[in-house]
Amino acid sequence: MLRGILHFEWRYHTRQAVFFAALAIFAAMSFALVGTGYGGDNVQLNSPHSVAQSLGLLSLTSLFVLGIFCASTVQRDAEHGMTELLYTTSVTQRDYLLGRYLGALLATLAVFAVATLALMLAPYVMAVPPERVAPLGVGRYLWALLVVVTPNVVFAASLLFAISALSRSRLASYVGGVFVYALYLVGSMWAESPIMAGTAPQTAESLARAALLDPFGLSALFELSRYWPEAERNTRFVPLTGNFLWNRLLWLGVAAAVLGFVHARFSFRTSAVKPREEKAEEGPVAPAGASYRPVEVGTPRGRSAWAVFASAARLELRHVLRSWPFLALLALWVFVVGMEIVTGAGRGEAGTYRIPTTGRVLESIWMPLSQVGTLVVIYFGAELVWRERMARFEALLDATPSSSVYFFASKLTAMGALVGVMTAVPAVLGVAFQLVRGQVVPEPRLYLSLFYFEGLPLLLFAVAVLFIQTVSPHRYVGMVLSLLLALGVSQGASLGLEHPMTRFGAAPAVSHSDLDGFGPTAASFTAFMVYWSAFAGLLALVTWGLWRRGLGARWSARLRALPGEWGRAGRYGAMACGGVFLLAGGLIVRDTWGLGTYQSRDASLAWRERYERTYKVLEPLPLPSIVAVTSRLDLFPEHRRYRATGTYRLENQTQAPLDTLWVVVPPTARPVSLSLQGGEQVAHDEEFGMFHFRLQPPLPPGGVSELSFDVTREERGVRATGFELSLVENGSFILNDEVFPTLGYRRGHELGDPEERRVRGLREQPRMPLLDESGRTPVVRAPVWHTLDLMVSTSSDQTAVGPGTLRKQWSEDGRRFFHYVVDRPMTPKFAVVSARYAVEKTRHQGVDVEVYYHPAHAYNVKAMVEATTRSLDDFGARFHRYPDEQLRIVEIPSSWSFGALAMRQVIYFVEDRGFLTDMRHSDAVDLVTRRTAHEVAHQWWGHMLDPATVEGATMLVESLTKYSEQRILAGLHGEHSLVRELAFDRDRYLAGRTEESTQEPGLYKGTGQSYLYYGKGALVMNALRDLLGEAKLDAALRRMLDAPGHESSLTTLDLLDALHAEATPGQHVLIDQWMKEVVLYDLQVESSSVEALPDGRFQVTARVATSKRSVRGGEDVLLPMDEALDVAVYTNSPRDGVVEDNLLHVQRHPFQGASTEVSFTVEKRPTHVGIDPFILRIERERGDNFQKLSPRGSASAAR
Repeated sequence: MLRGILHFEWRYHTRQAVFFAALAIFAAMSFALVGTGYGGDNVQLNSPHSVAQSLGLLSLTSLFVLGIFCASTVQRDAEHGMTELLYTTSVTQRDYLLGRYLGALLATLAVFAVATLALMLAPYVMAVPPERVAPLGVGRYLWALLVVVTPNVVFAASLLFAISALSRSRLASYVGGVFVYALYLVGSMWAESPIMAGTAPQTAESLARAALLDPFGLSALFELSRYWPEAERNTRFVPLTGNFLWNRLLWLGVAAAVLGFVHARFSFRTSAVKPREEKAEEGPVAPAGASYRPVEVGTPRGRSAWAVFASAARLELRHVLRSWPFLALLALWVFVVGMEIVTGAGRGEAGTYRIPTTGRVLESIWMPLSQVGTLVVIYFGAELVWRERMARFEALLDATPSSSVYFFASKLTAMGALVGVMTAVPAVLGVAFQLVRGQVVPEPRLYLSLFYFEGLPLLLFAVAVLFIQTVSPHRYVGMVLSLLLALGVSQGASLGLEHPMTRFGAAPAVSHSDLDGFGPTAASFTAFMVYWSAFAGLLALVTWGLWRRGLGARWSARLRALPGEWGRAGRYGAMACGGVFLLAGGLIVRDTWGLGTYQSRDASLAWRERYERTYKVLEPLPLPSIVAVTSRLDLFPEHRRYRATGTYRLENQTQAPLDTLWVVVPPTARPVSLSLQGGEQVAHDEEFGMFHFRLQPPLPPGGVSELSFDVTREERGVRATGFELSLVENGSFILNDEVFPTLGYRRGHELGDPEERRVRGLREQPRMPLLDESGRTPVVRAPVWHTLDLMVSTSSDQTAVGPGTLRKQWSEDGRRFFHYVVDRPMTPKFAVVSARYAVEKTRHQGVDVEVYYHPAHAYNVKAMVEATTRSLDDFGARFHRYPDEQLRIVEIPSSWSFGALAMRQVIYFVEDRGFLTDMRHSDAVDLVTRRTAHEVAHQWWGHMLDPATVEGATMLVESLTKYSEQRILAGLHGEHSLVRELAFDRDRYLAGRTEESTQEPGLYKGTGQSYLYYGKGALVMNALRDLLGEAKLDAALRRMLDAPGHESSLTTLDLLDALHAEATPGQHVLIDQWMKEVVLYDLQVESSSVEALPDGRFQVTARVATSKRSVRGGEDVLLPMDEALDVAVYTNSPRDGVVEDNLLHVQRHPFQGASTEVSFTVEKRPTHVGIDPFILRIERERGDNFQKLSPRGSASAAR
């Protein structure tokens, strides 16, 4: 019997339109994953690791297919009146349930089989780089299908089938899909899953917990392969071992338990349709002999029309808002949103806590509301449109004289209420969270914006869903089409639909900053919402006109009958919506295309290609140096306009006369006026902002000239993309090279993507000029430093902040003026900021320390001042006295992607990356001190020492800064407090190197890879401190600051020389290995024991395996081991990467060869022993560094 049921179920599912739609969608998603290069630029598209990752991600979306398949497993018997007939057969409950479950399961696996086939063929039929395609290997696809996809689908199918079988409700099955998806997200956040892109450092314990609790195995897959280098990812199959194996077994067991529960609870003899209890009512009795009198029926008008609509709306609202699936969904939504707010608004980077301002709460809500809200609209839209037909009530309803507009409007009202409730819940929870935290006052008006920026697009999408379901031949087809529409809106840009006018309901993404509110994006968002709202109005009118009534006519006849169905009011409404649609569309087209503010991705890439092909020849031409800048910058934030005027003092510091000069201005600047003393403008390329001057006579070596400029730039009109966020109403942050002219060729205009360069036939571009160790090639010197005389004017209620001494400030004609002067040469990088600031000032050791901040963000200002003064004292004593008389910290809007940026004398902090850090939690990283110290250290490393522009330059700027930051934290919190920081840096390095598209260079030749200069650099500098001693390392760094050429020409070779000069000859080997090579250690406690001594002390003995390897000549080479390492014992189980209070004793021992036995005595009984507890060596796996001590004579037990 089971075989027959299974055969029937297979035929039923695989002949449905939704099955073929799912095949097409998942095949398309497979091609999209290959086309977008999912899996990393350095990994082959069809490597075992990429295949497992891709299929794992696709399996997460199986919830939506399974939701449809499982919804019809039990409920369709009742819908077709087959329940009672089925119960008279000899079908057993087990066969019935198992057959229905396996039918849905096999249909879903069939979809994934096709998706896997598409994933396998895609690299060979799509235009992908040939070097990223490995030879065809069917086994890697079958293995991933078996160990990744199948357990995931079995588990998801068991849950959704259980919901369908026990609730006997299609809507409950749809909600179940959302439930499982949301539960997965919540579980991932709670378990600190690494796939949630959290900013907290991942410990071994949190990784293992997430690996086990992730029902789809993605966290387990990540934990298993997170440090695999390119070679392993390209060749190694995902092994069924460790936590990945336990994960698969655990969730298959959960699936079996769920199916067992269904079998126990399912009632095979209970009708799926519950009988309604009839109440006997005594109605009026017609008098004897009463005659029949017909009642005239007409179309409802006026108050009766409103009564019809109100009655229909009440029925729809009751059906949606009082249904138990919606209430269950609402409860889950409350939980999901609560978790999102706590983790998104309440948690910050590096495991810190954040002060939950209303803007941060909103940003944590936007994405889940959009994603979950879209699914809810799709599911409930199908239920509302098809409800009468599924209940076989449509014929009676269609026979009523009421217009279709009432039925459509009532359902749209229910959808609007659904969206409103989904939007209101996050707002209420956000207010509650802020009140509980007690640090900020909620902003109700800001919460109301959630209904506009997220609720309105969802409502427009609801209109489209109702239209699709109205014209769809089946609700499942309508659901699939609605899902395709949602994917087109969210992902259409990657398919070529980049302009929001081409994607229904799309608009520019809006972000919020406490300084600048919603900024310049809000106005453009409104323009697109007017455009799409008018279109949605037309769509609503068409839906009303095409609403199914009776058997219905052909589509052509229904379309011709639309004007008559609408009537005069409907026709006027259509004309009004059409007019607004055309007017808004015309305005958007004029501003985005007519004013040239919009560029598609291809157009932008083509622009860069043309620039490079046209002007690359200018790059090697010698240029005069800018030695002095005198300028006036007038800012008009309320109009988003600025005007920059001034002069450059130019000096020919080359060895030959200069007869030509190219000057570059921002291409969107209008108007522009340039003049060169002794020069004549001979060409102007408006597309690229290029001006060509010829000097007559040529400027001789040592000669001086002057370039005068007058540049105006204004941001106006509606934008689709590419918003200019440097000049805003409050919180303008303007970099000098974005405002003022630059000289010569601008490499920043080049194409940076290596793959795009290859496709367009451009030469491979080195990340940075090579570091020539032979000394034969002159280094590429950093740009010459210059002085600055800058006057800034801004709005009357704002403060303008720039570098240098504030010589004068005054008000004139309703504007404020500020005059800044830097009379000593400075690095040629500076910025100007303007906003409504509060100011905290102090004078410390002759330095004016100032913090400019948003008045509502005073939380950490005192701590920033303290960290700044502490850093000035420490670095001044350690390296060199701070040379300037002022140091400013300035808050800028959160729209900037970096955490902080240090210019000469001014540090720019993004508002939510320090000013909003909650410092009340003692167990969190001291982010405020760390970031402040880091940026203050850049005044030495980056602005006193400005390295040559060659390989390794970022190591001198950032790694030395990381070391300086570590010294401040160690001095404030103790040396052991660095363990948490070092664990984070180790993870950053090991994870980052797996994404390296070329062979990983040594630290001294890094070319901008953050995993090197931040991650490895921090680890190596701390290890060098331990190796050489703090005093000798500081002396080596002082050599760098005192060396000739520290302003422009030092390299990492000079750093190596300085380190060698302070080190003993025996230490040179380790210095060179850590700096020049890629060395990884493998340290492991093989066995350990503890013995109680007669004197009350305890003897600890441990055998430790030690090795280190390096890649030389493309081969993995085992290096000799001869180093001194720390061995620690603990009074309780230690957690790697966490500052512990159970550390009992640390002792350093020499380790030579592959295995060494160490022994020492301690005063108290220890429980665990560990090697390298302070992360002074870089290892891929530290889980075996610690072990539980066994009593002498017992077998050791691994932790």
